Amino acid sequence: IFGWNSIRPVRFALILGLDALAALFAFQTAVLLRLDGSIPADLRETLRLALPVLVACRLTAVLAARLHRWSFRMSGLHEAIRLVAATAAGTALFYAVFHAVSPRHLPRSIYVLEFFLALSLFALVRFFPRIFLALWSDQVRRNAVGIQRTIVVGAGGVGMVLVNTSTNSLNADFHSVPTVHLQSTDRTAVRDYAVTT
Repeated sequence: IFGWNSIRPVRFALILGLDALAALFAFQTAVLLRLDGSIPADLRETLRLALPVLVACRLTAVLAARLHRWSFRMSGLHEAIRLVAATAAGTALFYAVFHAVSPRHLPRSIYVLEFFLALSLFALVRFFPRIFLALWSDQVRRNAVGIQRTIVVGAGGVGMVLVNTSTNSLNADFHSVPTVHLQSTDRTAVRDYAVTT
């Protein structure tokens, strides 16, 4: 059986690998968007040089900000700010390093597009588990048959009146507290009675 310490390096490598793929995809998409889908032949060698520099700069920024370590389930505003800062630092580092090593420079709009695309993909990788778990747990909660029972018993009630809000739904649900299930046509009469009592 694997312990947490043996899984951690695999998790870190997976996160860094996803970040590298996101950076490559963002860069390729930014280049294609900026150059209207066709890359000139004289720019291809420059782009081949840019890819490893970009990945190295992005991963350096992620490692420096320790974004490969934090829990994805507990990600919030603080982590989003760290993510924006690390992505901006990675873009600035890429710009500086690439201008130092390459004789030909890329249009600045490629750097801007790549920043926003990479930031979106990094955020998707990090925040998707939290969003998915929140939506899934809400769906489970909504579909729980016993949720009404929990609310009624927890509030000190001994029974409940379940009234449909539409005319096409009179389901035979099983309830563990005494329940009266009424059609939607009886809704206003029950509400008026509850207000006066």
